[in-house]
Amino acid sequence: MALYTVSQGATINALDIDQFYQLLTGSMSDQPVTVSNRIRAQLTGAVAAAGFVGGTASGAPVTGTFVVGDFSVDQTGAIWVCTGAGTPGTWIPVGTAGGGGSLTASSSKITGAGSPFSSTARCVGLLSSAGPPASGTWIAGDWGFDTAGAVWFCLTGGSPGTWVTTGPWLYDDQSPTGASMTIPATGSFPTTGYTRIRVSILRARTNSGNNNDNLTLRINGDTGANYDEEELQALGNSGAFIAQAMAGTSFLVGPIPGGANTAGFFANGEINIRDYAQSTYQKGIDARLQLANTSTQMDLWLNGGQWRGTAAATSLTLSVAAGTFVAGSRIITELLR
Repeated sequence: MALYTVSQGATINALDIDQFYQLLTGSMSDQPVTVSNRIRAQLTGAVAAAGFVGGTASGAPVTGTFVVGDFSVDQTGAIWVCTGAGTPGTWIPVGTAGGGGSLTASSSKITGAGSPFSSTARCVGLLSSAGPPASGTWIAGDWGFDTAGAVWFCLTGGSPGTWVTTGPWLYDDQSPTGASMTIPATGSFPTTGYTRIRVSILRARTNSGNNNDNLTLRINGDTGANYDEEELQALGNSGAFIAQAMAGTSFLVGPIPGGANTAGFFANGEINIRDYAQSTYQKGIDARLQLANTSTQMDLWLNGGQWRGTAAATSLTLSVAAGTFVAGSRIITELLR
């Protein structure tokens, strides 16, 4: 390939020689390189011309006039290609831009007879933390990975739009040390994209002087007589017991070991609040808790009921009846679709 072809008997234009000189040396003269007269490379078989237009500190060019096929390299290592002529035109990155550069992600979909895909999707890359984007502007179909390995999809475009994950979202992870804990530790539960809150009690124990202490739940800090439940208790090998509590001021999850119980014994279990985000009906609650009551007895508590409140559940409070949670206690909360 030749950058400049001279036919027999033709004359080389002096301005073209000047452009060669500028291209090779980067110098400026009385004939600057412009969009219309600059050199653009094109091999046989590559039917569209492309031209290197220089670099930027970060991101695509934001001033100047460019044509389709121009490309630029910024100082973070990202390559930008002009896909729409203009001032400065439309640019997309090849790969991922660094240094905080502006990104326009490329999109794609599978087409053809029988394709079930009706719209395009864009991979926006690796998110900087666990959870969905909290800033930026996105469109429906965008998706990316967070630092916890979850995949997030944008269902509704916006700033930052509505995002959901394909599996459980580990929303809160705490090691409580007080007499109560609020979930989530900061902020509130989202009211779109999810239907169930799952609280996993990995370990729970108090430092009270009791053998066991009750663990209770409140929703949205409600201390009114708005909790109803049915309790099934299996206590060692002495049999099963049934109890009912209506219009309580909290939901009894069950007992956890206190300071007088065998050292190192913790309770574990799970709490579910279903359809938590709707604001029309009551919220269903179910809980399972198991613990060693003593070194010779294992107890199991299965409780189900409701919170009479109709507001969306935006926070939970877990409290112990005496003492405080001890070191080693850990409670995590996930959101499920």
